[in-house]
Amino acid sequence: MRLKSLFSPTITKEKAYTSRQQIIRIKELKAIYFPIPKVACTSVKLALAKEFSINIPDSDTRTNQHVHRAEFDYLNRKDLRRCNGYFRFGFVRNPWDRLFSCWSDKIKKDESLSNSLFEQGVHKGFLQYKDFRAGMPFEEFLNVVARIP
Repeated sequence: MRLKSLFSPTITKEKAYTSRQQIIRIKELKAIYFPIPKVACTSVKLALAKEFSINIPDSDTRTNQHVHRAEFDYLNRKDLRRCNGYFRFGFVRNPWDRLFSCWSDKIKKDESLSNSLFEQGVHKGFLQYKDFRAGMPFEEFLNVVARIP
């Protein structure tokens, strides 16, 4: 993923969910959170939503994926400039652990799995790259990821 893809001049809540541009302002803490996929962002968002009574539409407690549609105060890069004095934070993870977690979470063994998140066993967010497939070994997954510009 390119660093540029993390920011956009204008972000709606809907676009923030679909494009990973999820910079979140927590006014009560005077803080800004930069979620990074596969680095506990679901857990952090759940904790923030609970602590600050943030609405989470269509709650589905089986997957917790609903929290990514919560009504957080999303920011864009221009908004960041107006947040001087805010504590800014995010979390990082060992890249190999992150890749393995991504593979095990987004590439399923069963190619018949199709639902709101998966199509033929592959997470819908990966379909644009065409080379991901259900049941692919981790090494093959790494090779495909390495070819993404």
